Amino acid sequence: MTSLVEQYRAAGSLIDQWSRVLLLTHERPDGDALGCLIGLSRMLHAAGKDVTALCFGAPGPRYAKLIASAKLTIQTEDSLEFALSTQHSALSTQLDGVIIVDTCALSQLTPAADFLKSKAVPIVAIDHHATHDDIADCAVIDPSASASSLQVLELAETMAWPIDLETATALFTGIATDTGWFQFSNTDARTLQAAARLVECGVQPNELYQTYYMSDKPARLRLLGAALSQLELHAEDRVAVLCVTPDLLERCGATRADSEDLINEPMRIGTVEASVLLSSLDAGVIKVSLRSKRFVNCASLAAELGGGGHERAAGVRIKSDLQSVKELILKAVIEQLPSTEATGGSA
Repeated sequence: MTSLVEQYRAAGSLIDQWSRVLLLTHERPDGDALGCLIGLSRMLHAAGKDVTALCFGAPGPRYAKLIASAKLTIQTEDSLEFALSTQHSALSTQLDGVIIVDTCALSQLTPAADFLKSKAVPIVAIDHHATHDDIADCAVIDPSASASSLQVLELAETMAWPIDLETATALFTGIATDTGWFQFSNTDARTLQAAARLVECGVQPNELYQTYYMSDKPARLRLLGAALSQLELHAEDRVAVLCVTPDLLERCGATRADSEDLINEPMRIGTVEASVLLSSLDAGVIKVSLRSKRFVNCASLAAELGGGGHERAAGVRIKSDLQSVKELILKAVIEQLPSTEATGGSA
């Protein structure tokens, strides 16, 4: 079996051969996706490569400072100057390779899915999700990694790529946000050691925390309050459900980006084992986000419905109405819960 270091060397050696690189990540990128995208972009730019980093959907407002300091343009789908889905041959002449970070699922790369399936150019994938598609020529898939930004850091260290302060800040952001600022169960020694190495590069964790979590706009707090006021508890208060609709967003003056991390709030309740966030999107699509403490395998549940993620955090999009999706997800989550007798009458 190929070791992780050998996988990094294979991916890094392939990337080193390219001069023109396209970087992609999943739609509506979170902190980890942005950390990978910005960190890797900076390293490849420093190596003299022509790098284009594409972002399908605007990142959350909390990351505005990170993106601005990166001095790089992250395009949204609406601003693309070429259609990834239709101009395969034209695009392939402009690129030597593609790097996909923090996902390897075509369902999360919809604007680029047809282009990626065409295999017009070599593809490298760096991802820590257990569920993935076979779309890369060289893939480093490591579900034991707490964040894909951790993988990018280890790749850079393996290949001796330079890491400056801005790059370290981006990678630290990815690791810290995907571990709930080192609170989630995926925080292990490997994670903390990586974070320490980035701090040694000059990263200031306290300043980043202030930026990301202590700088909310009033609309975000209004949305939090409104959503929690409608909190539902099921299965003897062991399953929490939150719903975010377009009407709720409009009433609070908020955007979809303001709902980031909202799903974690019910997990503060002692009896809650699993939290579900249902977000109404356009065209009758419901985005389902799942979190669990111990018993619910979010990844397997999401995978059965066409989504994916981690054992304790996953998601899926379902084309249906809100009530039908709520009933479907609740049934699936509750089926995974042990009886209260089996847990000593307490979750």
